[in-house]
This record gives sequence, structure tokens and C-alpha cells, in this order.
Amino acid sequence: MWVPFANLCNAFEDPLTELDCRRYVQYVQITRATQLVVAPNLVALALAGGGFAVVALAYHFGWFPVPFMRSDYFWWYHGIAAVVAFIVAKLLVRDFLIYLGVRAEINRVRCPHCRHSLQGLRIDEVGTGLDPTMRFVRCVECGRRHRLIDLGLTPMDLVPFEQRIVPENFARRRA
Repeated sequence: MWVPFANLCNAFEDPLTELDCRRYVQYVQITRATQLVVAPNLVALALAGGGFAVVALAYHFGWFPVPFMRSDYFWWYHGIAAVVAFIVAKLLVRDFLIYLGVRAEINRVRCPHCRHSLQGLRIDEVGTGLDPTMRFVRCVECGRRHRLIDLGLTPMDLVPFEQRIVPENFARRRA
């Protein structure tokens, strides 16, 4: 699931806990499912197909007189190499897209001025609270007040992952 020798949790300025990292990855996999399936397959298919075509042309025209190209099993080797290239490229592109998705989710709830996290801050409301355009959050670092609608956020986006739980008695019949 991860790029070898890399840890996604430590790839950001504020290192994530392992649990938060898994939650972000699951959230990105759910919200960007199509992107994480189509793009890696297209890139891997182009890479493996292009490599297969180049080597086939080299074999046909004799551009690379390598001894193993004259072997009876050349096409078997070539097919296995294309499959391995497809799998490796697909996994690397998918992991890179997951990293970009997690980075976008983390940066989405940051102050546009000072890049401080707005998660967990109190939401101020003007009026009765029914108007979504009148919800504000104040950055604790720079003191600027931002409307949630201008940032493209909802109040649920500012709730930390560990508090985004459904109570156990939710949807149970009350006596």
C-alpha cells in the first residue's frame, strides 16, 4: 500500500499519528476512488505498452543485438517484464495520488494567510445560526477571521477525526 522505505505519516510539516494517517488515507480512498483506479491504470498501461512496443520494434529491426533477444524464450521474458512494469507503475502512481489527496485534505483546513490549522477551533455565528454564510472561524495564529463558505469548509470539516464518531445509541429506539 505504501511506497517502499517511505512513511506517509512523517511526510508533512506536522507529523500525523498513525491512526490519523490511516483515517486520512481511508477518506481519500473513498472520496477519490475513481481517480485512484483510472489514473494509475492508464499511466501503467501506457508505460508497459510503450516499453513493450519499443522492445518489439528493436527486436524486429535488430537495433539492439543483445544475445538474450535471440533466445527462444525472449517473448516470455518480455511479457513478464511488461507485467511487472505495469504492476510497479500502477502501485507507485496510486501511492503518489494518495499522498497528494492526503496533502490536499490536510491543507484544506488551514488558514489561507498563515497556514495554521483551523481544525478544532470554535465556530462563531452571527444571527440565529441558520445562515451558512454567517459562520466564521478565527485563526489563533494570525487572528484573522474567515467565513467558512469562503474557505469551502463545513463545520464538520473542522472537527478532528477522533471526534467524528457516531454514538453507539444512534438510530436505536428510545424507550
